[in-house]
Amino acid sequence: MSDSALATERLTALYGIPLDRVTMDETIARIITLRDEFNATTSHPHLLATVNVDFVANSLSFMPGKVRHPELLDVLCRADIVTADGMPLIWLSRLCGDRLPERVTGADMVPRLAAESGRHNLRLFFLGGAGNVASQAADTLRQMHPDIQIAGIESPHVKTVGEDMLLSEKEDTQLVQRINAAKPDVLLVAFGNPKQEVWFNRNRYRLHIPVTIGVGGTFEFIAGTILRAPHWMQKAGLEWIWRITQDPWRLWKRYAIGMIKLATLTGSLVLFNLGGMLIARNDRLADNEDEFLLPPRITERTLAQLFPAIFRLQALGKVPLLNFKHTRSASLPALGALIRFLHQQADNGHLPESCNMGALFRLFLLGTHCLVPLRSALRGGATKRQRAGTPSRRFAYAIEEKNGVTILTLSGRLDGTFKSSFPTQKVSSALADKRVTIDASNLSFADSSGISLLLMLHNLMTQQGRTLHIGGAHGAVRQMLTITRLDKVFALHPSIDEAVKAAGGTYAGADVPSQPHPASKE
Repeated sequence: MSDSALATERLTALYGIPLDRVTMDETIARIITLRDEFNATTSHPHLLATVNVDFVANSLSFMPGKVRHPELLDVLCRADIVTADGMPLIWLSRLCGDRLPERVTGADMVPRLAAESGRHNLRLFFLGGAGNVASQAADTLRQMHPDIQIAGIESPHVKTVGEDMLLSEKEDTQLVQRINAAKPDVLLVAFGNPKQEVWFNRNRYRLHIPVTIGVGGTFEFIAGTILRAPHWMQKAGLEWIWRITQDPWRLWKRYAIGMIKLATLTGSLVLFNLGGMLIARNDRLADNEDEFLLPPRITERTLAQLFPAIFRLQALGKVPLLNFKHTRSASLPALGALIRFLHQQADNGHLPESCNMGALFRLFLLGTHCLVPLRSALRGGATKRQRAGTPSRRFAYAIEEKNGVTILTLSGRLDGTFKSSFPTQKVSSALADKRVTIDASNLSFADSSGISLLLMLHNLMTQQGRTLHIGGAHGAVRQMLTITRLDKVFALHPSIDEAVKAAGGTYAGADVPSQPHPASKE
């Protein structure tokens, strides 16, 4: 993220998800700008997500601080543009005093992009949709806009749950090669939420496309296979009622759960946002060399001082320390900007450290559903005198022998960044024909790419007539195994001690483990 981008982005945070305060016209302009500035060699592919109630329901659980789909929430926090595709989000933003200007939906955006395609030389690729609906949608748009530039159309079957996830590696590789060869400017992905966001995430490091947009059921609307609600119902926020009437047996339960969950989460968000305005007002940042003492209330004015200062430190090769000692609350626009900034900084290998996040601020973040998104992008717990010992967020591994059992210790984030540097063949050879246990107690996160690695090792052990035991998986990692329906496939144990015993060995927890090997640059 550049200084200029920070100056122009206007965000808010609803349910811990950074949302852009943009109109449809501004969104289209930003897509074209991202295309114009894209360099396939040095740039990362940009993601645009259109968030509605279904996204919130799929991302979060009913309990504050608990995440239902860790990978989906992580993707939304790292996305380059996130728009509000549901009137409940617009209404909530008004209630919280950070008004989102209008709905920006995928169903409206795709026809707009088709209209701009010829004028701006914008090449579109249609990916997804049931049957041949993508081709039907492309034909409809071609009739409406004869100068539209269509780079390609594909409707693959994508796997994001179960043991079939391992098969997706080869299929994804071939599909991405075809997409890259077509050289589109915008990739329209219509697998539905969360499948389309998960597919993008596990392929983000090999896509050479300027902009990818998750568009859900948009192709069906354009092709006419599903009728969209009348305009007055869309404006009144009643489109969900129309959708239920179109497919009641499939949709009523999904919308009912979504609305109940939204009501539950909204109460604490509104209450804590109001309380945060009252308990603290000072928003002036204090800095001392490479340490930033954040004020009692973090606002957009605070970040206008903080972000440029962080960039200056990074240019000098220093790691900034964010000290939350005095912080009690933050405005929702500041939280949205801070969450996105920190996640994108971590993606680029610039990982700020943090310390002294007090109980009152943690409670505020919990109530506004921003605790997990914010803390997952920071290295926490450090003081200025102890910074060298702060645990890394980056993935690392170690292999050691303990009383007849080989223990593969994984730590940090097991995500797509490890793929290019993780010695898969070397590790597989080291584990061959052995009783293997994975120590996941220091693993903070695992996305679909990481889960695929565990599946590969599981299959390796199965082929040798052995069982792969995993000990200590917790938090986001344990939840990812549940959401991908693999918690019944793996032999999971509460601790590494129990996993080693199940594998037929004993484990002395006091022993010093071998030195971990970094699998990606810090």
